[in-house]
Amino acid sequence: TEDGFELQFGTNHLGHVALTGLLLPHLLASPDPRVTTVASIAHTQGDGHVLEGNPREGYSASKAYGQSKLANLLFATELQRRASAAGSPLTSTAAHPGVSSTGLISNPDGLGAIPVVGTVGAWVSKLVFPGPEQGAEAILYAATTAAPGSYSGPTSMGETRGPVGEAKRSQWARDESLASTLWDRSEELTGVTFTL
Repeated sequence: TEDGFELQFGTNHLGHVALTGLLLPHLLASPDPRVTTVASIAHTQGDGHVLEGNPREGYSASKAYGQSKLANLLFATELQRRASAAGSPLTSTAAHPGVSSTGLISNPDGLGAIPVVGTVGAWVSKLVFPGPEQGAEAILYAATTAAPGSYSGPTSMGETRGPVGEAKRSQWARDESLASTLWDRSEELTGVTFTL
């Protein structure tokens, strides 16, 4: 990013942290404030190195994506934990869309940079995966009626599709100490602090 962060970590995590923090006073002025963070089943590729954000060695775009999505889930969970501890009416939820047929798979800045994926990715994904409308169902559920602190997503075929329900969290996504440390690091990196 312009600020020197790994692009996926900066965009998917730090950008959302900053936006949420800056909007928080306005959200808290509403009668039923709610923040929904979009994670991914790819969060399972993330681990304790999520705190590094900008790995100096062994960079992998897919690993960086997984780390950014783990960061999303840790942030959503920690936001709910802190809101509850402060007695705030804020509800924080998270959701993932499963796997949907969108331009993400064939995008030349991502998996589409792999020649075979870039060439046939869009075509194959339309045959195999549900469309973006179905992918949006879990996010809409999380943004409207899901319970505070919940993580929603499709529940069939390895959470890639199907009816919306409670999604699975990796062991790292359940690590409260990691979530708290990432929260502090994110405030430091963005310069945005939260007052709940």
